[in-house]
Amino acid sequence: MKKAFRHDGERGDFLFQLSALLKEGYALSETIQLYTAFTAGSKKEWLEGLYGQLIVGESFSDQLLDASFSKELVSYLLFIERFGDFQKGLLQASVILKKRHDLKQKTKKILHYPCFLFLGFVMLGSLMIEGVLPRFETFFETMDQELPLMTKVLLIFSEWVKIPLILVIALSIFLLIYWLRRKPLLEQVQTLLKVPLLNNYLRHLLTYYLTSQLAPMLKNGLSLHDALRMIEKDSYLDFFRYDAQAISFGLQAGESFPELIQKKNVYLDQLSSVIALGESKGRLGDELERFSTFLFQHMHEKMFRYIGYFQPIFLCVIGVMILFLFLSMMLPIFSILEGW
Repeated sequence: MKKAFRHDGERGDFLFQLSALLKEGYALSETIQLYTAFTAGSKKEWLEGLYGQLIVGESFSDQLLDASFSKELVSYLLFIERFGDFQKGLLQASVILKKRHDLKQKTKKILHYPCFLFLGFVMLGSLMIEGVLPRFETFFETMDQELPLMTKVLLIFSEWVKIPLILVIALSIFLLIYWLRRKPLLEQVQTLLKVPLLNNYLRHLLTYYLTSQLAPMLKNGLSLHDALRMIEKDSYLDFFRYDAQAISFGLQAGESFPELIQKKNVYLDQLSSVIALGESKGRLGDELERFSTFLFQHMHEKMFRYIGYFQPIFLCVIGVMILFLFLSMMLPIFSILEGW
């Protein structure tokens, strides 16, 4: 079956429309029926299957994977559907999807021109390395003269980059991925946390996923032990199933929740303080929900800012490479003219 939705923007619109209809007082099955009446093709086919699953008592969230919704979003909606305000959860999920789609579109827009420029550089560089520079090398050897240093460096680099270097890089990446995937999941996460540029982002992401899954259950009155058991049993994210089990064992051993979180290096340091504050006020679910909302906004704004930095930096790098290529070609010409 073809994809029901082309991208996250359409998925976000779908959840937003469902949220609006639920707010008007429609039942979930009625909203699906109403939405199906205004669709066609593969989306209509998926919606009809979704409606059939709802009629026999299946949950809404479990059906979203068939429409290519991400596992983290399905996990979030699963716990909201069971324990939280489902209408508001759908609205928040639609915001997440729309912002994710906007980020992808902005990334494509920013990368479009640099990638086109880089492709032109590769074509020009290939033409010079394969056609022009070898002739300079032959001419200078005939004249018993030394090529300019920059031209010699480019020729040496071109010999390596053709096959050997590409093969070494590709093989190294393959072996690294293979080695990482053979490790247990928790070790994979710990390994990725050692990567400097990835460490901070991954910790933000894991903290956001944990708080967004715990918050609706705690706000609905479940105990922390019950909430962790639900994550261990039903989360679509394998890491949190294992980690929820580890936290449960720690609680049973007499350690406090903030202490357990503080010992882990996979979450932000601020999370233990937020948990301690929430427990002291008796509103842990509210504090976690507030913190998860803050984290989402912070990560989104940070990604937009970094993407904005990328284009000028990339253009500067391409500019330097083009200048190097230009000088590698012109310096031998200047040497020949000086010899005359």
